[in-house]
Amino acid sequence: MRLKKYIVLIYIIACASLRASAQVIVFPYEPTNEEETNPRDITPLEFYSDIGLKNTRSGEVIDGVFIGPLRIGIDERKIKRDWAADVPFLLRGIGPNNDSLLIKSYEELGDTVVGGHAFPYFHLVHFRSTEPIELVTFDELRKEYFPNVRGPVVYTINKYIVADPTFFKLDKDFVYRLERFDSHDIEALKGFPPFTFIRVFTKVRHNWYWRQSNYDPNEAKEE
Repeated sequence: MRLKKYIVLIYIIACASLRASAQVIVFPYEPTNEEETNPRDITPLEFYSDIGLKNTRSGEVIDGVFIGPLRIGIDERKIKRDWAADVPFLLRGIGPNNDSLLIKSYEELGDTVVGGHAFPYFHLVHFRSTEPIELVTFDELRKEYFPNVRGPVVYTINKYIVADPTFFKLDKDFVYRLERFDSHDIEALKGFPPFTFIRVFTKVRHNWYWRQSNYDPNEAKEE
């Protein structure tokens, strides 16, 4: 039944600690035969570093909606490269409040403020969707799946530490696993004011491939 694929079965595992601070939420996902035997490159931009991600001044747009400096939270199979929009055009969905920016000239980009936040992106790369995409922010994921988290949060996505999550948007259906834990769980951070880590893993091959191979995580733990 098609409805069943849209029902998210959530498994929450609380670590055995007094604070029960760590949680893991896994969204059921079965790769297609094509993905298993001949996976497409749906993990572009892996060559970036955390510093490179933080310093990039190029932004990306899907169907006129700004989704951040890099499309690392978007399923590449749902989008295609598109021509740049003719100016003037309205750039929509910017930041957590979905603000808009009327762009009269691309030369004006990189020196403006949107929703109270500096908008430093002076070059836009446009894409169009080929399938429906439900865009969400990091904070929206936090509020939905970790509603009890309060205070500062550090987000990561796959290998990246997200220095500024303000303008990022992700494809909600592309999220494979969420993890949260407290900074006090890390020995070197115990002397600092507490905050929360929330890690986002997407449905890219290196996050699920071990299930399709001879790798057994239980055997690895025993070694």
